Amino acid sequence: MEPAFALPITAITAVLKHPAQNLNHLGFPFVSDCDSSFSGGWIMSAPLPFALRARFQQYIEEGFSGRAAALCLKLSPATGARWAFAIKVMGHAQPAPQGRPKGNGKLAPHRAFFEELIGQDADITLPELGAALEDATGERAHPSSIGKFLCKLGYTYKKRQWWPPSASSPV
Repeated sequence: MEPAFALPITAITAVLKHPAQNLNHLGFPFVSDCDSSFSGGWIMSAPLPFALRARFQQYIEEGFSGRAAALCLKLSPATGARWAFAIKVMGHAQPAPQGRPKGNGKLAPHRAFFEELIGQDADITLPELGAALEDATGERAHPSSIGKFLCKLGYTYKKRQWWPPSASSPV
């Protein structure tokens, strides 16, 4: 049985081919070519505007369902259902906070401990600080985490660049 619509193979492959320089080995665009990437990292999208949320809330107050209000505003039905539920529960459809929650991390309670150790021995290494923290409190932390924490506290270690002695100075 012949298919009702048949294209020659060359036409199909011509339609399916993409410029190879813009795709990785799996056929997906490179991260740098994506809209949501910046310097190799992913950026969270911004929430929809408050004016749109206010108009949505007006539709809900007029008696529209979440899906119907979403269709009027050209939103997805899932967004309409989510916003309608938020209006029903909280009275508004404000965006949820994005990103990591604010906090100091697990090393913040041990600040005085680190300051005491560094005061006793200024040349202590980060792995030694980690081992001392584990021995004293049972809390394990990677040396890079300890280093970042100490940088936030203002502790830095700058290596001095070695310069050969000049020929004109006495040895």
